[in-house]
Amino acid sequence: MNQERADAEGVELVKEFSEEIPKINGDYHQLKQVFSHLIHNAYQAMRGQGTLSLRLHPISKNGASYVRVEVEDTGGGIDPENLHNIFNPFYTTKDSSLGLGLPSSIK
Repeated sequence: MNQERADAEGVELVKEFSEEIPKINGDYHQLKQVFSHLIHNAYQAMRGQGTLSLRLHPISKNGASYVRVEVEDTGGGIDPENLHNIFNPFYTTKDSSLGLGLPSSIK
């Protein structure tokens, strides 16, 4: 979702990117797909209105540099009784979804 589309559809897009983000190694297309799924899910959860926050911060762990990515929305959230299922393939609460977005984002 780009800034113009978000604004036009009632979603405020807030970006908080640290100035010192290290370069990461990864497959461009897979990373794009993961972030696309996360942002799309957040947008759907807000039903076209609310705030979508994207944050990127550098972190260090065991001497290696990483990037912490946070996607936060003001949607209704996930019912606590469904939380244990959200990374299971084909689990969905949506009528027109395969339930593969979040499972495809982890390895």
